[in-house]
Amino acid sequence: MDFSQVQRWMGGGVRGLARSIPGFADRAAAGRYGTRLQDSIVAVHEYGSDEILDNVRSAVAAELTTLPTYLYPYWSIRPAADGGSPGAQVARVELMAVIVEEMLHMGLSSNLLNALGGEPNLTERPYLPVFPGKLLRSTARPDGWGPDVDLLPLGAESIAMLKRIELPETATPHPGPTLGHFYHAHVERRLPPHDDSYRGGRQLAPWDNPGPGRLYSIASRRDADRAVNEIIHQGEGLSLADHDDGDHELAHYWRFDLVQKLLNARALSPPRDVYAVVPSPADYVDSYTDRQLESNAEFNRTYSRMLDSLEATLRSDSPDVYPIATGLMSRLQLQATRLRQLGPIPGTHLCAGPTFDYVGA
Repeated sequence: MDFSQVQRWMGGGVRGLARSIPGFADRAAAGRYGTRLQDSIVAVHEYGSDEILDNVRSAVAAELTTLPTYLYPYWSIRPAADGGSPGAQVARVELMAVIVEEMLHMGLSSNLLNALGGEPNLTERPYLPVFPGKLLRSTARPDGWGPDVDLLPLGAESIAMLKRIELPETATPHPGPTLGHFYHAHVERRLPPHDDSYRGGRQLAPWDNPGPGRLYSIASRRDADRAVNEIIHQGEGLSLADHDDGDHELAHYWRFDLVQKLLNARALSPPRDVYAVVPSPADYVDSYTDRQLESNAEFNRTYSRMLDSLEATLRSDSPDVYPIATGLMSRLQLQATRLRQLGPIPGTHLCAGPTFDYVGA
């Protein structure tokens, strides 16, 4: 992935096109900021090290889980060079902007976990991403809870799933736990109050940042609060009325809302702009041809190498995660394209998609 190209794409041209879509221009009038969910949603427990470490480890796993969940629809959108419409290119830019920031969130949550003396676990249950599955998983609740996650091509169903993940906590009626709610109720409210609890070190450096926002090194409770707020604001926005994330960027929920408006206005049309890629590939993989199976296996080996590399570097004394991750993600995109180009799955009109299975070393 060429992230410098992504940043150039996010200039006035595509933003101007986005504002021409019906319903986008008046988005700032979404309503006044509501109150946060009442404190009674989650009883605040006394701080316990095992509990907070499990919760933050779950947060790291949730951020990792968003990457395949968001990459799969992103890869399904036709680029301009293959006939994708201008609306499709806006959608590609918006999804990629979120993906880049989710990498930042994984770095922030990993810094918090390391500062507390914990250790990221990306390759073992319950933290290993599973599709279909639940976004949130912990040792206390290994079967998971919260929003459903799956591998879906871009369309009404996938955008509804992505918006559900990033739904602002102040939305009413609220359907239940979201990623932002989890950070508020299970991480922020249970962080230890004393700075001496944040001496674990092993921090990703502030300059090792893939996109907008700040990658905080954490050595105090104040640092921890700033990191958690960065994650929440980039996902939800500052409020229902203010869609900015605090860094003069549109928050994730509202980026997905824009894509939904593109779909509703037919400026983005799945029959024209989205490859006919299979939804929930785990349900179809038994019908893949031998060539599709081998191509999927090659993808999964690269994906597994990426998880192993991320886990190893986040556990090291001097983490340096993003050059490894972005290089392997570029390879994954090429391998997903090769798999799709092998043609329809027998008995269907749909092309094969990668299953994102961890296969170990």
